[in-house]
Amino acid sequence: MQRDPLFVQIKDGLNRRLDPESFEKCAVGLLRADYPRLVPVSGGNDSGFDGAIADNEGEAFPLIVTTAKQGIRNLTRNLKRYKEQGGTRKKAVFATSRKLTARKRENLCERARQFGFTLVQIYDQEAIANLLYDSPCWCKELLGLSGSPSALSHVPKTSRPLIPNQQLIGRDVEFNWLLRTEGDKLIVGQPGSGKTYILYQLAAQDHGLFVVSEELTAIANAIRKQRPQAVFVDDAGDKLNLIVDLVHLRRTTDSEFSIVATCWPSDKDSVAQKLDLEDAKSRHLHPLIRDQIVEVVKQGGLEGPNELVRFIVDQAVGLPGLAITFARLCLEGPLDEVVRGGTLKRELLQLIKPEPTDNTEAILAAFSIGGKPGIEMSAVAEVLDLPLLQVKKTLTRLATGGVIVDSPHTRPHHSYSNERAIAVQPAILRHALVHNVFFSGPAPLPKQILDELIYDRAHSIPDVAETIMGVSEYGGDGLETLVQDLVERAEDAVTFRRYASIGRRQALWVLKRYPETILAVGESALWSAPVEAIHLLLKAAVTAPRFLHRGDLEPLRLIERWTFSGKPGTGEALYRRHIVLESAIRWLKNGGDIDIAMSASCIAVSPAYEATAFDPGAGNTFTTTSGLLTPDEISQLKSLWDKFLGTIAGRDDFSWAPIFRVLDCWAYPRTVLPSLNEEKHAKTCQAIGEVAIAVVEALARLAQGKSAVSQRLSDYIEVTGAEANCQINEIMSLFCPDTGRKDWKASARKRDRKLSELASKWHMRPPEQVVAEVNAIAQEALQAGITSHSWMISFYEKLSRLVENPVPWCWSLIHQNVHAECVAPFLQRAVADSIQGWPEVTLACLEKRGFQGLAVRLALNKPDLEPRLFPGAFALVVHFPNDVEDLCRRGLVPLNVLRLLLEHEDHNVAIGAARGEWSSEPHGRVRESVSEAWRLAVLRHGTNEWFIEEAFKVDFDLARSWLLARMKDNPSTYLLPHPHKTDDTFNVAMRVQNANSRALLLSKLAELASQQYHYIHTSQGWATLIVGDSLELQCQLLKDDRLEDCHLAPLRRYPSNENHIDLDATWEQFALLAFESDYTAEQIFLATHPKQYSSSGSESALYAVWSDDFEKLLSHEEHVIRQVGQLGNQWAIRTRDRLVEEERFEAVYGRS
Repeated sequence: MQRDPLFVQIKDGLNRRLDPESFEKCAVGLLRADYPRLVPVSGGNDSGFDGAIADNEGEAFPLIVTTAKQGIRNLTRNLKRYKEQGGTRKKAVFATSRKLTARKRENLCERARQFGFTLVQIYDQEAIANLLYDSPCWCKELLGLSGSPSALSHVPKTSRPLIPNQQLIGRDVEFNWLLRTEGDKLIVGQPGSGKTYILYQLAAQDHGLFVVSEELTAIANAIRKQRPQAVFVDDAGDKLNLIVDLVHLRRTTDSEFSIVATCWPSDKDSVAQKLDLEDAKSRHLHPLIRDQIVEVVKQGGLEGPNELVRFIVDQAVGLPGLAITFARLCLEGPLDEVVRGGTLKRELLQLIKPEPTDNTEAILAAFSIGGKPGIEMSAVAEVLDLPLLQVKKTLTRLATGGVIVDSPHTRPHHSYSNERAIAVQPAILRHALVHNVFFSGPAPLPKQILDELIYDRAHSIPDVAETIMGVSEYGGDGLETLVQDLVERAEDAVTFRRYASIGRRQALWVLKRYPETILAVGESALWSAPVEAIHLLLKAAVTAPRFLHRGDLEPLRLIERWTFSGKPGTGEALYRRHIVLESAIRWLKNGGDIDIAMSASCIAVSPAYEATAFDPGAGNTFTTTSGLLTPDEISQLKSLWDKFLGTIAGRDDFSWAPIFRVLDCWAYPRTVLPSLNEEKHAKTCQAIGEVAIAVVEALARLAQGKSAVSQRLSDYIEVTGAEANCQINEIMSLFCPDTGRKDWKASARKRDRKLSELASKWHMRPPEQVVAEVNAIAQEALQAGITSHSWMISFYEKLSRLVENPVPWCWSLIHQNVHAECVAPFLQRAVADSIQGWPEVTLACLEKRGFQGLAVRLALNKPDLEPRLFPGAFALVVHFPNDVEDLCRRGLVPLNVLRLLLEHEDHNVAIGAARGEWSSEPHGRVRESVSEAWRLAVLRHGTNEWFIEEAFKVDFDLARSWLLARMKDNPSTYLLPHPHKTDDTFNVAMRVQNANSRALLLSKLAELASQQYHYIHTSQGWATLIVGDSLELQCQLLKDDRLEDCHLAPLRRYPSNENHIDLDATWEQFALLAFESDYTAEQIFLATHPKQYSSSGSESALYAVWSDDFEKLLSHEEHVIRQVGQLGNQWAIRTRDRLVEEERFEAVYGRS
């Protein structure tokens, strides 16, 4: 095959030595078709560019043109010079007369990235030749060529951008089919599905040429001269006569070229008829999945940000041509114009191919009102007062363009009838249509039609609200009021969040009218109204549930994520930190909670950066980027620290814990950036070190007189090298463990010895003084974020052994609300030594919530000590089941009390006592005197418990009694047998039953079934559990009419760990027994296939496995088994195919 002679001449001309200045002028002239605001720059080499491209986003960005062989040197020199001259833009276009390989193109992109630039596009020799081909003027001026283009070209006539030398994404199967298939062929697909690009790739590899002229003589001459092996007719639906002419020409000239046509789905039959094609000679291009569209967008030159790529993926709805168009528009012009401008709207409206005189736009706009769920066809016809047949005819035509779908978001049971709703896609097309039809133009449809569609016919007000929000971005009278009405009617967190994300005005409206939605809208509102949002988030933090510490409250986490995601080096990181700190200080001055203000302020002074981004395709992965701010930004945080510390100076009513948490980032910056290297990141390390020293020294001054805080600061002083002295109280240090000691065991031994010495010194002091002093130590430690509880208990244990009378100590500890564990050793000694006053102490403990456990433990252990104690304590045991179990396990409960606990009505108390008795020494044995009570507790409070399963293995009768008890449980109980679980208590109990016992259980089940005691599914679960793999029991089951609903239950199969349905020999025997009992193959199949299951991965793949499992039965010797296999195989294949479509729909359009 010979290419177009003119094109060959152009390529030859570009390969010759060209005048650089002439080529620069030519490139600017040719590229103005893609960049209308492109102007040449005379002497541009001095400024780093040869052309300037304006896009309404600041100053023009550079076009760099070269004829040099080493284009990368020219690019490097120009970008460097552009930056030196003060250029501010971060994107550029590169054009060269040279041929570039894929490797060279990537090298150019990488070099641009190294300078902080994105190469919006690279025009190499192939691209320039394509542009010259359509420009006789520049062909003559640059190359001295004159002549008419051939009627056959390797470049199609299309308005969509074509990217040469790029990978074909997601169409490998179709491309290979075109190469392998002989004769004429047809490619069918929605507009933008990539039909033209596949042929363009074939033409690039000399497998055919496009027909670019309608002049038959020119086409005939070109065919004779160029001898193509195939001719490509793009958009053949409008060129049926051309196809007829080509077929005739092939016959009359005795040529052997094949005809490859593309068309819309609606034109398939007519084009195939003209080519006399069978179905095997046509291929339909399905939409690409989201991950593939991401590749297309990035191949088009748009690498990010992720939010923009995701927007394009959402709107492209699987159409690569549409994705490329969106990407090019984003690269060439302002984003606002792309999203809301007329260019994109026109591009989208081309998809619907409206007739000049029909109601296509109005019909589609009506369906668009419903959003994703759509609206029923009959409802739209009625509201628009159009014949249903006309609406249906219009939809039939539009369905082929891919802009309408039978909505998967509205099932028939959600509709007014069994009619399925129709939805328009993508969302941005819905917005354009509704705006055109209801809010703009010379004759918009009446408001009453819009109101009826919104309020009477649409299925979901939140979805309608989302559509009208999108419309509002185009502007129009009354839209703001309508949107706000819909948002209020929706009462939906997602709708509030979506509205708040539009802009500052909308966010303020939501925050003012619905401040209670702050947790739902906070993330969106922080972007446009940060001051107002932060105020509400701080307020919400007061009552928000706590996770680990105050800084882990959800409102504060929202503030932290927003603050830390400000990108370093952009000004955004410091801007956000200033706002957060000012808001926290303002909150504090107006009487806000100081600990919340502290946590927010510490977010503002952190040097950390962290941002999380979900992939813009399927959204199954996310990337978290973390690190530190720039050295200059880190240095500027010193002023924020000064402001923060100046605000809290002189106050003692706050916790230092958030300060120490953020101080870790400064003292140990590798916890934020593990790769931090002192040589590689010298400036960052220096900035961090300088600020850390200054901050630690300031904190040391602030901590004067606060021994616990000073002790914690001492570690930071040592790490940072700060010059500060911390005065640490020796007694305080005993209760505040060291955080940085390597030999913690030796430190603990030393501390224990020192506490013993302190106890020996203080045991003669008045108890109220000692308790008050230790309490003060504990409170100061708590403010410093230090846990002193274990050392306090240790100290009081030592003290209890030394004091003369422990009773006054008990009273002092109780009155000052010290933890009950600190009171316990004093009370135990008082009781052991029968010291006067101990009964009053225990009775007081019964009345005080935090100390009730002490009295309960004492009463259960020694019930006869004080007659007044036991009744009250026993009434409280329901609140202390763990204490009950612990005492029983340690053998500290007398047998008469143990019996009472085992007979207790409360489940947790009785089972706790039973578990404790079983676990006591010797393990696994129950004392005879309480064995009956223990047994009744197990039977009465049956539950899935390890100790009960252990008991079943040694007590067959207990297991059977337990099964009978469970069988008689309340039918609504949650504890039911599950035949798929092989390791639960039911199965353990059943495994130790012999055949006679199982037969007895089955008879008991039949008796209960005759009384309709159980739900059917409960009886079926029991029947399956009892029968197991026993043929005899299955026969008994089939013969018992009282269990008719359970006859086939044991045939039910559940997926194995490998997702297979185990249709084993036992199942086959059960199936044959069922058949002999007059059950049909269909009934056996319905009883067999899984109804409930869980799995990971693709659900369609699961059914593919099941279809194989049933297929294995097709060769069975028994006819009924083969029938079941056939039914199961057909069912699994049908379900698999349906799921494949649903999964592909989700992969293309995303999750609803």
